[in-house]
Amino acid sequence: MTIAELCKGSDAVIDVGCDHAKLPIYLIENNIVNRAIATDIRQGPVDNARKNVVANKLEDKIRINLCNGLEDFGPEDGDTIIVAGMGAEEIVSIIDNAPWTKNEKIKLILQPMTLEYKLREYLYKNGYEVRNEEIAIEGPKVYTIICASWTGKELKEENYNLFSDKLYYGRNRCTYIEKLIKRYSRMQEGHKLSAGGEVEELNTILEMLYNTLEKMKKEL
Repeated sequence: MTIAELCKGSDAVIDVGCDHAKLPIYLIENNIVNRAIATDIRQGPVDNARKNVVANKLEDKIRINLCNGLEDFGPEDGDTIIVAGMGAEEIVSIIDNAPWTKNEKIKLILQPMTLEYKLREYLYKNGYEVRNEEIAIEGPKVYTIICASWTGKELKEENYNLFSDKLYYGRNRCTYIEKLIKRYSRMQEGHKLSAGGEVEELNTILEMLYNTLEKMKKEL
């Protein structure tokens, strides 16, 4: 589990959108973290999480919470925040409504399902630095997992916000770039009869992606 690996060195995690609390249970049972909070905005997932925590006799290690995003929490509740399996815009909203995450000691582990570039754009503009980026593969689906923390410095855009330079050192990096090439090739095909700046930008992005893929393959 890539997210679990990124939690190493953490004391306490807050898993937002916990569903069945499988990740917090895994983290505790494998001694990766000392305590965890499993939280969700919906009553159903919270009930499921509580049943699993009780079944595994981890009530003293995992707290279950019903709330919207991070609204019930503060820096004393966890040094690592996990927000996975949501769209980038929802993740941005959760972070933006929790200004206490602007803390150098807090690690954000974020897995956007869509519009990844919007999440990176938000992070860069709001003083969060991407510390690591890994790629997770589940069957035919390829996801990016971003590990970030606050520095207070507004950072410049990297690679059209499609990936960070940290990706060069991650696993499955070529697979993710190939996914982006397919996505932007489809967009280019849809605009091939058009003219103007958008077409030129698509061409530039694709050229950058092909060059990046070639460089990554040479370094394997």
